[in-house]
Amino acid sequence: MTRSFPSLPFLLPLAFLSGTGCFEGVENDTFGGQTSTGTSGSGGTAGGSSTTSSATTTTSGPGPTSGPGPTSGPGPTSGPTTTTGPGTTDTGTAGSSTGGGTTGGDLCGNGTVDPGEECDDGNDDASDACLPNCVLSDLLVWYDFDSDAMNRGNVAGYDGTLGPGASMTAGKFGGALQCSGSMPNVVIPDLRGLLMQYPRFTIGMWIYEDAVAPWAYLLSIRGTMDPNQGFETYHGGTMDASFFTCGGGTNGFSSCEPFDYAGIGSWHHLAWRYDATGTNSGEGADLQVFFDGDLVAAISNPDKESILTDQMPEDGVLCDARFNGTVNYRIDEFKVWGATYGPALQCWIVFGGTWENNACTLP
Repeated sequence: MTRSFPSLPFLLPLAFLSGTGCFEGVENDTFGGQTSTGTSGSGGTAGGSSTTSSATTTTSGPGPTSGPGPTSGPGPTSGPTTTTGPGTTDTGTAGSSTGGGTTGGDLCGNGTVDPGEECDDGNDDASDACLPNCVLSDLLVWYDFDSDAMNRGNVAGYDGTLGPGASMTAGKFGGALQCSGSMPNVVIPDLRGLLMQYPRFTIGMWIYEDAVAPWAYLLSIRGTMDPNQGFETYHGGTMDASFFTCGGGTNGFSSCEPFDYAGIGSWHHLAWRYDATGTNSGEGADLQVFFDGDLVAAISNPDKESILTDQMPEDGVLCDARFNGTVNYRIDEFKVWGATYGPALQCWIVFGGTWENNACTLP
């Protein structure tokens, strides 16, 4: 399927776990040390409001090409010219020294970590822990659910704990988590501490449902009693195909936004994007929700209250039920990045898709 990006509002500066700024920019997607100026387009968020922004930035360090393309020899080849916002074009070309992560520029992709490389997994998959130019990605936590809930991301620890209702089944890619029952199926230890350390984050997963189950919580790190800081996404008390995403933060900031979910019986991608600069009051951001690459809901946060506080529950939960509900989600490729991305890189890294002509084609 192909999804366009008419309304993704902004991209803020990013930094890799190693401390090297590689994906930096404002409203542009760059890879390979390119410099560009971008102006975002306008479009509707939940409720019909629109947002515009503009900025100029210079990127540095090795990184992906602006038009994500397959690797060939030294890191990614130059990709197609991509439009990062309506009317803004960003073209990138990776040379042998800026595109690759090795000292010689010709060993990246051989599956061996050579001098000058941070990693080398022998593939050009930008959505995993090692980028195609042999630099560690921003991927913090990654449960592929092929056989367990071990963390395969770039931060040590954070292995998921499987509950009694959890089992493994066929997934979108390999295996998947099969959720059942009314108890948490996966506990993500100290997700609060991780997100407060990386307050600019993106979370993504593939989901599958045979039928809508009421009061079925997909992802939650939000208290059930006051103060109910944090956020969560869940089906409500009716049988209609709607998801609600709620967020609460400091000084009583709290709201919910629904979006229609017409995806019963097939795999779909969900992602949450939070572009904060910190965890203090005034450093927060809107919480955006993407369904199959489209922005479908946004919890407006005009006062920039932090959605992340030390009053959130310590652990995150996948597949939980409340009010005598049950869950039947299948989940595959649950990932947490300590970064946010513009349209092209979000397509490539978060959705695992391909970006061309200002549109994302999902796998």
